Amino acid sequence: MWSHVIGAGLMHLVCIAAPFTFSWSGLGVAAALWWLAGGVGICLGYHRLLCHRSFAVPRF
Repeated sequence: MWSHVIGAGLMHLVCIAAPFTFSWSGLGVAAALWWLAGGVGICLGYHRLLCHRSFAVPRF
């Protein structure tokens, strides 16, 4: 799957450029988006699991 390999390689190249393009406002936006995406993702995952039983998880 070369598209995945190329995508991952491009992402690593962009990450190498990150220290040279740092800004505090960019860091704030990244932190807000990370919090929003993580919070919404967890809530939607629990909603799908508890309300719809649309996927199976192991019992711990």
